[in-house]
Amino acid sequence: MQVLVVDDDPAIRQLIKDIFMHLGHNVKEASTVEEAFAIIENNHIDLTFVDFIISEGVGTDIVRHIKRVKPDTLIIGISALNKKKSFYDAGADNFIQKPFSIKEILCIVEEL
Repeated sequence: MQVLVVDDDPAIRQLIKDIFMHLGHNVKEASTVEEAFAIIENNHIDLTFVDFIISEGVGTDIVRHIKRVKPDTLIIGISALNKKKSFYDAGADNFIQKPFSIKEILCIVEEL
């Protein structure tokens, strides 16, 4: 599985990256909207984790873009803010509230 993690917090990106790399998946990272768009346009991505507050934009813009150009990509919104409805309205498949545990990440992915 090809995973993309979009978050401006390097610790969150590393945590999710470590989980999926340990499971044998390939992981790409982006800390800005521009980086995320470039990765999405130039790579096959199966699953994307997107934070709500991103440098130079908001995560829901990334969700809408992914659903427009690669509609089969699964998307999980992540945020310390209660932005579940915003992510679902934009097209996300699920949402995780920060702070989250490794177990929560794995359970959400199993549901998809």
